[in-house]
Amino acid sequence: MHEKYARALWTLYVNPSSYLPVRMIGVTETSGGSGGHTRFESVTNVRWLPPTSANVAQALVTIPAGYHRVSSAADQ
Repeated sequence: MHEKYARALWTLYVNPSSYLPVRMIGVTETSGGSGGHTRFESVTNVRWLPPTSANVAQALVTIPAGYHRVSSAADQ
């Protein structure tokens, strides 16, 4: 890289009722060197599968030895 400075900015949009992320926007800007000024922007839209028994079963992970499950508001 021939730039002197780099700055990364991220914006996360969430569903107001579930607080699950629905969109992420990332911007990286560089400047101050022989490479000139650059700007890269990416947008990621997130979709969630419905919480059917089959989908939930595929999302479950095995808890490693030495760790244990704790309850949270999301378990209610």
